[in-house]
Amino acid sequence: MAATSEKIEGSEAKKLCIVVPCFDESEVIRVSARHLQRILECCVDRGLAARESFILLVDDGSADKTWDIIKELHAASSCIDGIRLARNSGHQDALYAGLSEAIGRADFLVTIDADLQDDPEAIFEMLEKANSGAEVVLGVRSSRASDSLPKRLFAGAFYRGARALGVPTVPHHADFRLVTSVALARMLATNERRIYWRAAALTVSDQVETVSYARRERSAGVSKYPAYKMLKLAIEAVLSWSSVPLRAMSLLGLAVAFASFLAIIYVVLSLLLDRIVEGWVSVTASLYFLAGVILLGIGTLGEYVHQILIQVKGRQTFFVSERLIHGTRDGLAP
Repeated sequence: MAATSEKIEGSEAKKLCIVVPCFDESEVIRVSARHLQRILECCVDRGLAARESFILLVDDGSADKTWDIIKELHAASSCIDGIRLARNSGHQDALYAGLSEAIGRADFLVTIDADLQDDPEAIFEMLEKANSGAEVVLGVRSSRASDSLPKRLFAGAFYRGARALGVPTVPHHADFRLVTSVALARMLATNERRIYWRAAALTVSDQVETVSYARRERSAGVSKYPAYKMLKLAIEAVLSWSSVPLRAMSLLGLAVAFASFLAIIYVVLSLLLDRIVEGWVSVTASLYFLAGVILLGIGTLGEYVHQILIQVKGRQTFFVSERLIHGTRDGLAP
């Protein structure tokens, strides 16, 4: 992606932090870190970001050598910091941990996955838009050719379904975005235990811009977002932002009640006309149908209650076990 080489004039460059969640990324983390370092250096040279800008690598409880490599990268470069979560908490919580760590140290915060399938060159345009007044800049994929057919189909169905259910959504935007520290502070001020970042970023400001880029092939390793994780994220997105499923169950209940009322009328008329049809197939099918509707309604309500329970309990969803921050004491987190 082409980017202007002209420096931003008339204002002091803002400090940038690139937050990178990592889970079992030992095969790509060195290459990705070097690439992001070059991007960061170019941002500084072009006046898009301050010289104190840095990269924050978040190890989401990796079982491989990811944390050891992060320690090596931190020791070799003054612009690379790292934090390690005590256990694998999931991609969204790793984002939460990294953004919470960096919010007091940067003016602009960019999140990008460690595999760099999202084109880091788009960061230049993101910074240009942020320096021009945008508070949120979303990376939007212009092509999903690198994704498998099932993943493309699932993504298309999710975006259409999410919009129909009222979830704030920009199609083909994942977790590659820039937010200002002001916009991020608004998101964190909600004190939600499980933030669906893709929607939250759209609700804290009307100064939202987009940047288009082509998603690339993964250079090494495997995707850390299998089908069940995508489904889990989709469910959490709907539960966090939409009450449509609850209302749909209410409407379904009314429809079933109406159908039952019609059935009662039919039974009464059959008795009066002495035309009772023998057999239990229709009765059994009706019972199974009603039982299924009841269980579906209870399950839907239970999912919402579960989300409320997580929020009310107030349990921390992640714990930072180690920090590698230049300029402060390294080692075990307090």
